[in-house]
Amino acid sequence: MNPEAIQQFRKLYRERFGEELNDNEALLKATKLLNLYRTIYGTVSFDQIKKAENTNEKSNQ
Repeated sequence: MNPEAIQQFRKLYRERFGEELNDNEALLKATKLLNLYRTIYGTVSFDQIKKAENTNEKSNQ
């Protein structure tokens, strides 16, 4: 994961759980989360992500 992604994960984690993570903790937790996601859903292409985002945006309007 690049440094920007780690910082974004730290921010999201802090907002959701109210706990501050250092970069190493964030990398470990983010990696575990990604591995869990891949185990359940498999790999997802960029096009599939964009399609899902567009569907979510339309349903939230």
